[in-house]
Amino acid sequence: MGFGQSFQITPLQLLRAISASVNGGRLITPHVGLRVTNDDNETIEEFDRPLGRQVITEETSAAMREILEEVVSAGTGARTYLPGFRIGGKTATSEKLPRRSGKYISSFVALAPAEHPEVIAIVLVDEPQGAYYGGLVTGPVMKALFELALPHLEIERHFNEEELLMPGVPMVAVPDLVGMSKSEIKDALKDLGLEFSAHGDGDIVSSQFPIPGENVNQGMVITVFMRAN
Repeated sequence: MGFGQSFQITPLQLLRAISASVNGGRLITPHVGLRVTNDDNETIEEFDRPLGRQVITEETSAAMREILEEVVSAGTGARTYLPGFRIGGKTATSEKLPRRSGKYISSFVALAPAEHPEVIAIVLVDEPQGAYYGGLVTGPVMKALFELALPHLEIERHFNEEELLMPGVPMVAVPDLVGMSKSEIKDALKDLGLEFSAHGDGDIVSSQFPIPGENVNQGMVITVFMRAN
């Protein structure tokens, strides 16, 4: 079996190959831009691109998606696991030449949602100090990236029964805290599993974020702005 070191490819070439392994088996050509819009954000032209040639079967691609999801849910990519999101990935730890120099490249490719990928990303760390294994070094970076990117791309979270029992996962509605004192805020948030951070020199809440009624995960910190009574 090939060990995988010393292959001379670019990160974009690697992403292209992995995309083919999870998108149904088609080797796409990377492009920059999806559409042309005017100043009013109205679409003038939508770019149409060929699907690319079939390089592996759809059945093999489906199997790869399942395998890569297990890497994150129960394998070396576990540090990228985000409850509610189905993420797939593959970690890598490459030894740099010359051999046994103690220098490595740690990397991790991840995609989401695993069952029907819409986004793929790669994190590389050149010559990490101390720990150098791919999942250990790059996993937390990828998790932080996906925590921001997936909601921004409007990829919805779907919690399974086990995830709903995890600390901080259940969703609760933010109460209206305007007009409350700090002691009243603490009582209002205690049973909901929420915390708060107060800003300002006053004693009474004048505004808050997130706004009342918004659904958030337990453990979230509600920002409140105080005014004088």
